[in-house]
Amino acid sequence: MHKFIAATQFKAKCLRLISEVAEGGEPIMITKRGIPLAMLIPTPKNKSAGSALGALKGSV
Repeated sequence: MHKFIAATQFKAKCLRLISEVAEGGEPIMITKRGIPLAMLIPTPKNKSAGSALGALKGSV
C-alpha cells in the first residue's frame, strides 16, 4: 500500500520524506488536486549506490 501526499506538502517536507522512504521502503504517491503525478520509491538495496549509471547497469 502507498502513502499519498499533496505536491505542496511534498515540497515542504521533501528531504524528510526522501529519508523516510530510503529507510522504511514504503513508496509515496505525490498528487496534485487528487490526481497522481509521481511516485517516490526506494532504490533497490542490492544495486551500487556509488553511481547512478552503475545502478542502472544491465537494466537497459
